[in-house]
Amino acid sequence: MNFTKRKKATYTAYVAVMFLLCLVSLYGCSLFVKQPQKVAPLPERSGVLQKDLLKRALFFSSIKLSGRLKLKAKGKEFPSVRINAWLLSMGSSSYLRIKGFTAFGITLFDLLAKGEQAWVYLPRSKRVYEGSRFFTSYGSIDVKSAIRAMEMVLNPWSPVRYTTLKEVQCQEEQPEGLICLKGGFLGRPFIFKYSLSDLSPITFYSSDMELFFSGKFPKVPVFSKEITFFLYKAETVGKLTLSNIQCIALSPESQLFDDSYFLGKKGQ
Repeated sequence: MNFTKRKKATYTAYVAVMFLLCLVSLYGCSLFVKQPQKVAPLPERSGVLQKDLLKRALFFSSIKLSGRLKLKAKGKEFPSVRINAWLLSMGSSSYLRIKGFTAFGITLFDLLAKGEQAWVYLPRSKRVYEGSRFFTSYGSIDVKSAIRAMEMVLNPWSPVRYTTLKEVQCQEEQPEGLICLKGGFLGRPFIFKYSLSDLSPITFYSSDMELFFSGKFPKVPVFSKEITFFLYKAETVGKLTLSNIQCIALSPESQLFDDSYFLGKKGQ
C-alpha cells in the first residue's frame, strides 16, 4: 500500500500523521449535536463474564460516532480534528468509514476500509491511496488488523471477538469493582480492564501503548466521553472526546462502504 509516500507540505504531513496514528488504535471523536441519540436498553447480563462481554460487543457492532481528536506527537501539538466514523463490525469482514474535517467543515481526509483493502482520499491534493497494508511506527499492519485496532476504541468490548481472554488478578492496591482480562491482540499481549458493575472500559494496555477511558454519556453510560492514549514507541499522547453515539442499522451494501466513490476520484 502506497501510504508511505511523503509530501513536503505541512498540511499533508499532518493528515498522514493523524491517519496512521488512528490505525494503531488511538482514534476517538466529538462533534456537537443538539440532542443526544437514544440507545436501546443493553442486553441483560447472564453472569458469565465472557458471554456478557460478547453480548456487549455485538450490541455495539453497528454504530456511528462523531467527535474531536487532540494530538501531540514527538513534542509537537497538532490542531484538533473533527471526525465522523461509521463501524459495521462483522468479525471476519468488518467495514469502517472515517471522515475528518477542519473547524470550517472542510474535509481533510476520507477513509474506507473493508475486508483486506483500504482507500484514503485527500481532497486538497486530490490524491487517492489504495492498498492492503499500512506502515506505522509499530511496523507493517494489514487492513483487517487495522480495523480491529479501530474497533478496540470505537467498540471497546470487541477484543473478546478476536482473542481468548483469561481473567487475571488486577494489580491495583484496591482492585475491588474491577475485572482484568489478559489476551493476545494485534500481535502483543494486552490487559483489558473493565468495571465489574456495568462492564464499561477502564484501561487497556500493553508494553508500548495505553488507553484510559473516563467520563460517561448520560444516555449511554457504558461509553466513555474521553479516551486518553499514550503510544510510547511513536512518542505520541492524545485525548479523544466523544459527544455523539448512535446505534444504526448499517449494511455492507450501504453507499458509505461503496468503493466506487474512491475509484472515481482516482480516475480524475
